[in-house]
Amino acid sequence: ILRLLTKNSKQFVSFTIADLTQLYAGSILGIFWAIIYPFIQLIIYALLYAVIFKVRPAQMSEYNYTVFVMSGLLPVIYFGQALSAGLTSITSKKNFLLNSILPPELIVLSSIIVSQVGPLFGIFVVFIVGLLMGLTSPLLLPGLLIMWIILTIALYGIGLIFSLINLVVKDLQHSISLLIMVLTVLSPFAYTEDMVPGSLRFILAINPLTYFIKSFQDIIVWGHYPSLSNFLLSLTIAFFLILVGSIFFRKSKYAFFDYM
Repeated sequence: ILRLLTKNSKQFVSFTIADLTQLYAGSILGIFWAIIYPFIQLIIYALLYAVIFKVRPAQMSEYNYTVFVMSGLLPVIYFGQALSAGLTSITSKKNFLLNSILPPELIVLSSIIVSQVGPLFGIFVVFIVGLLMGLTSPLLLPGLLIMWIILTIALYGIGLIFSLINLVVKDLQHSISLLIMVLTVLSPFAYTEDMVPGSLRFILAINPLTYFIKSFQDIIVWGHYPSLSNFLLSLTIAFFLILVGSIFFRKSKYAFFDYM
């Protein structure tokens, strides 16, 4: 994949820019929707947990808790948007794929990158808010970027698998929203592990998003690099998914393309 990206870098950049432009073509606000939509979600969740339900750790103020929720929710939003984009990346680009020299692996990658515009902008804004509130440090910005890249690698691996399966199993498009909803509800972006009953903590352990969420909250809210366990587990998950995804895509793409 890295070799393909190096060889087709110019075409890939042009395709990604065109894809991003086309996604919001015709709308009044254009690409600003990529920024507005995540912020609306963030405001809704912040109001829901911090103001209405008043569910927050005892040691946090409402403002700190809002940053806590936002820093954990943005990776979840990115997960949902990237999963949906990766799923339909091949089916929505059929005509282009048949008349292009851009490898299909890079078409999937382009869809993942386009889907992250809003969440990526949001995570930087939340990081700046954390700085202004004295929760984090500018020295932690490299850690934030590294964790975002690791999350992108994981999502790309999933996208490679789902993009092919979606050519055959059309029901996947309908069931993926259910999967996103379930993982969102089970993700600890609005509560700490101490707030979860001991008998239910295994749910957090088996949810791969848990380790990414905790890592971002460590950086933005708690003001330190992710714990070694969360970092290594996130890294392991990401490289396992990209390994399985790339092998699956390379060995199966021609068989699946018969369904196009």
